[in-house]
Amino acid sequence: MRISNSLDLSKNDQLSVVIIRNFTQEVYASTFRILTLKSLPSLQVFMLEDIPALRSLDLSLNPSLTDITFNNVNVTSLDMSQCQLYEFPMEILKFGSSLEKLDLSRNQLSSLPDIFSSTLYALKVLYLNGNQFYGHLPITKSLFNLEELNLMNNQLTSLNGIHKYRALLQLTLDNNNIQEIPIDIIKLQELRTLTIKFNQLETIPYRMVNLRKLVYIDIANNNITEYEKALIKSEFKLVVPALRFVSL
Repeated sequence: MRISNSLDLSKNDQLSVVIIRNFTQEVYASTFRILTLKSLPSLQVFMLEDIPALRSLDLSLNPSLTDITFNNVNVTSLDMSQCQLYEFPMEILKFGSSLEKLDLSRNQLSSLPDIFSSTLYALKVLYLNGNQFYGHLPITKSLFNLEELNLMNNQLTSLNGIHKYRALLQLTLDNNNIQEIPIDIIKLQELRTLTIKFNQLETIPYRMVNLRKLVYIDIANNNITEYEKALIKSEFKLVVPALRFVSL
């Protein structure tokens, strides 16, 4: 008997409770890897238990979801975007070292738990865009494996501590209220892409030319004068000639 590796229960207006458990029999244990339950407007209760092979879980677009339980599940990718979350679902922490990609974008989050970094230390991709994070970065401790971080469309004013994310390849910060880029950003030696459009920058550190792996930087729609833009661009082009620099 052929067993599908995925299950999609999306777009069911009547579904309010979903409990899936005990996929430990050999016929299922190594095959059931993808579960999608998105756009379920009535879904309030969701439980997953004893599904060791599951790797990808999509719970996006479920605005009524308030009761979540995970037991003996080790997904690597979790999408809970657009779920009207006001508080971080602590059950996510049960994924511990297995979780590599987490999408919490377009919710109403304003903080993350203190143990977020120490528990979800394997994260490589984190989407927090479109939330209510204000002031400083929402993660107080470094995520050493994080390669992609999206914080656009929040209310950030400071990037203090950004240097801790040494593995970052892509950093997206558009549509915040960031006033300056700290000089410590030069410690992100793996950084390839930086977008920081629609903020309050008046300049960027010239020492960023030492980020030799940068291939794209976008500082459009800030408070940087045309004269300053020209100086910055010329400095970068001298040291990183392949860099695509967008400033208009």
